[in-house]
Amino acid sequence: FVNQSGEATETRLNLTGLDEGASLSWFDPLSGRAWPADHTEGSTLPLMLSGLESRFLVVGPSLENSDSAPVSARVSDFQTRLLPSTDWTIRVEDSSRALGETFIDWRADPALVHVDSPVIYSTVIELEADAAARVRALDLGRVEGQAMVRIDGGPSRRLALDPFLLELPDGLEAGPVRIDIEIVPPRRNALAGRGVNGGDGDAFLAPLNEALAPAGLLGPVRLLSIEEQGEER
Repeated sequence: FVNQSGEATETRLNLTGLDEGASLSWFDPLSGRAWPADHTEGSTLPLMLSGLESRFLVVGPSLENSDSAPVSARVSDFQTRLLPSTDWTIRVEDSSRALGETFIDWRADPALVHVDSPVIYSTVIELEADAAARVRALDLGRVEGQAMVRIDGGPSRRLALDPFLLELPDGLEAGPVRIDIEIVPPRRNALAGRGVNGGDGDAFLAPLNEALAPAGLLGPVRLLSIEEQGEER
């Protein structure tokens, strides 16, 4: 459920087709919190959303009784290792270059401002066996767009909602670890580029260039790990 307005809203959901005793939980993707959805009043469920807020309604199993809260809800419990921008490269199609001193908004980079293709951020980090085993998540920080994360050439994992955090419950392998993050940009900026740089048939898109959308991996990017010789809290 998404409130697309800037004002708070309240409604009631009609609950039909649920098994008797079905467990309902709310999940907030921004904070990672999950809590019981109280439907003791019968076949309806109250829903209140702040401006631009989103929330998932999950039908069983009971999330609030999970073994542990999502990593995103307890980031302060973990040790962090920053993966600085100077250790990353970015690639657009066949062109690759070092990222530089900071993770930037693409609107500030003439080569990326109107990009129409996914941009791939890559780095390789060295992890000793103990440190690799203690890793529990890769936190991308702020992302404007959608992210596809691949570690050591494994399967891609899509992250489309804040928090942009990939849980790694089994840790990582020791040795050099390659991380690739593919960012799919908002379509608006590419359309603006067509309006500014395209033919007469695209000129009607040019006004979009006056209000471009934020885009890119803005970080900070971090590994989250449990404490040495400790247990997750």
